Amino acid sequence: MARENYVHLVGKIVKIEAINDISDIITLEVVRRNGKRDFPRVVIYESFKKCKDCSVNDFVFIKGIMASRGKRQVIHCDICKETRVIEGFETVVNAIDVVKLSEDLDFEDLKEISNQVFILGVVCRKVKYRKLASGVSNAQYQLAINRKLHVYEENHKKSDYVFVTSLSNQADEDYKRLDVGSQCFINGGIQNRNIVREISCTNCSNVMKLSEQATEICTYNVEYLNNCKF
Repeated sequence: MARENYVHLVGKIVKIEAINDISDIITLEVVRRNGKRDFPRVVIYESFKKCKDCSVNDFVFIKGIMASRGKRQVIHCDICKETRVIEGFETVVNAIDVVKLSEDLDFEDLKEISNQVFILGVVCRKVKYRKLASGVSNAQYQLAINRKLHVYEENHKKSDYVFVTSLSNQADEDYKRLDVGSQCFINGGIQNRNIVREISCTNCSNVMKLSEQATEICTYNVEYLNNCKF
């Protein structure tokens, strides 16, 4: 089966966190073609390369793959003080290589190369289509992607699941052509959105708000392949 999952990022490190003995995670500032800044989280595994020589504010080149991973958050009820663990997942970039660049760069000059994603996947969730308040069409769906590269620390994972969003004419075409089981090839960039979820306390039914960052692929172009509607 054909597989494609490639991420190319050029940007500035804004945060470095040590997760455990085998991996670090960095937050990278990048820019899309439209000039918007995004902040993908990049996992650096020991089996590839630690970012030992990199520091906050350094510009780096990262080659990697889109990946989904489990995420656990703990929230506390303001009323009864009950603690609840919320299980979910987040979309990150698993780095294959990290190269520190020798000089600071101008984001204005990076628009075409700073944030690039090439994904071949199968639609696994029905396309949601709507009109935004501005009148622009919006389509959202989820892709299942077969793992092209296995890191030692996640050798058990066979596939990843990422969300995709498209706008305007591309959204119209995605809604018309794609269904569950459709295969497509996407050229796009990583996009971050802040979302707020409402969680009910299991003890007192108090409604709590959980803020989190959603990471998805914003399409530049979509090629429709097997099982699409033509």
